Amino acid sequence: NQAIKPAMRIQSLFRGYRARIAFRLALYEDALSCGVLGAMPGTTQGRSGWYLDPKRLMAYYFVIPEPDGEWEQKLVLRCSRLVLTPHEMQQEVLSKVTQQQQTWL
Repeated sequence: NQAIKPAMRIQSLFRGYRARIAFRLALYEDALSCGVLGAMPGTTQGRSGWYLDPKRLMAYYFVIPEPDGEWEQKLVLRCSRLVLTPHEMQQEVLSKVTQQQQTWL
């Protein structure tokens, strides 16, 4: 019974990881079908943060000063692949943002 618990934990972690990947893919697909960009890991759809154009693999940082305010684009970065996890977000986007650019965000 003790040997089963670690295996179940690993299985649970893997299933959670796969579910988060599926969720992110569905989010991007849904956003595309609505004609909007999809929120990247760490960003809530409709709020200030990073958004991805999954067809062009371009990441955009938008600031929304007020709930119904105009979206203000601050940064644009090219990604080499779809960004599906927080780790990929760090590799593909956040690590490329310079110190000066971070003050704009």
